[in-house]
Amino acid sequence: AHAAKAGAAIDAALKAGKISPATKEFYVATCGTADGLAQFDKFVLAQPSVFTAIDMNKRDAGDGAVALNAEQREVAKALGISDADFVKGLPKAA
Repeated sequence: AHAAKAGAAIDAALKAGKISPATKEFYVATCGTADGLAQFDKFVLAQPSVFTAIDMNKRDAGDGAVALNAEQREVAKALGISDADFVKGLPKAA
């Protein structure tokens, strides 16, 4: 019963963007005890949603243009260059 409750709490935190998929196994281990699960529940209540689900199947490849994230857009703005010029300076994907 405890494992099911912990699994449900972790899955809910993943869906809500409170934890990343890469940290799931850490939280599974953390929630192995009742005290660990209680601490996890407190953490999740205080944690903002910082991870968002992305459905890659719904993305339109379009013309292959690269979209900047918020931080990159701020850097481009601070440098006084356009998004397109900023993208030109990014490393190419392998």
